[in-house]
Amino acid sequence: LSVILRLKTAQADITAAFVHAELPPEEEVFIHQPRGFKVHCDEGELVLRLKRSLYGLKQSPRHFYQYLSSNLEDLGLVKSNFDPCLFIGTHVIVVVYVDDCLLYAKEDKYIEDLLAEEIVNNRLTEGDHIIFDLEDSKNSLVVQRSTATENAD
Repeated sequence: LSVILRLKTAQADITAAFVHAELPPEEEVFIHQPRGFKVHCDEGELVLRLKRSLYGLKQSPRHFYQYLSSNLEDLGLVKSNFDPCLFIGTHVIVVVYVDDCLLYAKEDKYIEDLLAEEIVNNRLTEGDHIIFDLEDSKNSLVVQRSTATENAD
């Protein structure tokens, strides 16, 4: 589809994705203290209440998705009625899979503008995304991979 529509394509990975989302106040999650960190009180050993999601919690992907989709919608992208992982903007299309994003646009500028936004507290930074140049050359597909820092020159 990218080749047929002649769209520029980029892939981005969101680092430490699940720790971005705050847990809703009505959803209290408590954990035991980690090994080597023990605080006792008169009633016994204390437990910790999480404010943010952690890797390993079954609800972490859901909370992160809600956080990311809210941020993408704040930037003007609209969630598709047919696929909740597809976000469509005026110049950019974003497909989300867990903590990976595929970005499509007619021009690199639109992808770079979106990547420059604070989608997830600046966790999507240079070097975290890869730009693919897809060319339709004599009935074949040529894929050239370069990191964002290489394209900055």
